[in-house]
Amino acid sequence: MNPIKTIVCPTDFSECSEAALVVALDLALKLGSKIELVHVLQIPIYVGWEDSPAGLAASQQLLGESRTRVQKQLEASAAKVAEQGVAITVQQLEGTPHVKIAELSQQADLVVLGTHGRTGLPHLLLGSVAERVVRTARCPVMTVPLRKH
Repeated sequence: MNPIKTIVCPTDFSECSEAALVVALDLALKLGSKIELVHVLQIPIYVGWEDSPAGLAASQQLLGESRTRVQKQLEASAAKVAEQGVAITVQQLEGTPHVKIAELSQQADLVVLGTHGRTGLPHLLLGSVAERVVRTARCPVMTVPLRKH
């Protein structure tokens, strides 16, 4: 097995993602790896009102605010990891989360991501980013379930 030098850790800032980051940090400390913390902003599609000048301006403003908020959250999470002595970079991407994560996996040695563990109707309606990443990634993927206490 090749050494694990780069760990991609996608986040949506949920409890599940935080649990995955803890695992990625532990692995990075033990293996001397670096972490790439990434958030994929999926741009919502609004039908109808975005065609108006006011709707377009509102959409652009909301998108800008989202980008700023995400960047601050990424930097805050990265600062906590860096305090532990692990090299970390942050990346904010736009698009479909599982597609962008699979693309990142081409230059990574491991992807560590949280899973919500949805089943039944919620899984059917919301899908599973983790499941799609496992199927399409070009490197090993570790999924971290959220442990309820």
